[in-house]
Parts: sequence; structure tokens; C-alpha cells
Amino acid sequence: MFGFFLVLPLVIIIITGNQLRARGFYSADDISALMKTLYWVILPPLLFRTTYIAGTEVLKQPNLLIASTLCYILTIIVAYIGSAWFAHRGNVKRVAVSVFSSFRSNNIYLGFPVIQMAMGEAGLHEASIYVAVTTVSF
Repeated sequence: MFGFFLVLPLVIIIITGNQLRARGFYSADDISALMKTLYWVILPPLLFRTTYIAGTEVLKQPNLLIASTLCYILTIIVAYIGSAWFAHRGNVKRVAVSVFSSFRSNNIYLGFPVIQMAMGEAGLHEASIYVAVTTVSF
């Protein structure tokens, strides 16, 4: 039950956004502008902040960097092969979305809030080290 109440605020935000879009509050242009703002304006400083919080501890974990980078590269290759050859033949846009979604997890949007609510600042610190190390692969 604790997990349900932990994620409930995020679920309410998602449902509210979907309802507002369904009722015409947001147009397709609005959604496009919001996504651009989120991805190109809000996310980079958040990633920088996360990396800055991690400090020099990241440099003490080269094996994590190597392992996560190799996993990202292998995931991208397997996702591309599976998507391009089996699932979405000839549809370049769907292949791109499949590959991107295979390695771009919800660390920032869902992971950090949940970790902070569940584990506090100590958990957020550990998660920021993970993201700081693995963001290099992006």
C-alpha cells in the first residue's frame, strides 16, 4: 500500500494532463512546445544538478561507468536489430522511437521523486551518482 501512495501524486499529474488534453485545453502545438521546453530547457539543468550533487564519488567507480556504457551500447544495438528487422520494417520513425525508449528510462521523471520520497536525501544522493555515471552514455 505504501508503494501505491508513493506513486499516487505522479499518477494524478499524468491523469490530469491526459484529461486536459482530451478536453482541448492543450492543442498539438501546445504539447509540442511543452515537450521542447521540458527536453531542451528543463532537463539539461536538472541533469547538470544531478551530476554536480554526485561530486567526485563518480570518479571512484570506473567499473560502473564501463558496465553501464556497455549495457547502453548493447541495448541500443539489440533494440535496433529487433525493431528494424522484426517489428517496424521500413518505418524509420518507429524504429527510432523503439531504440530511444529502450535505453531512455524514467530516472528523472519518475525515479528521482520516488527515490526521494522513499529513501530521502541519502537515496537521492545514491541515485544521482548512478545517473551522473550513466548519463555519459547518452
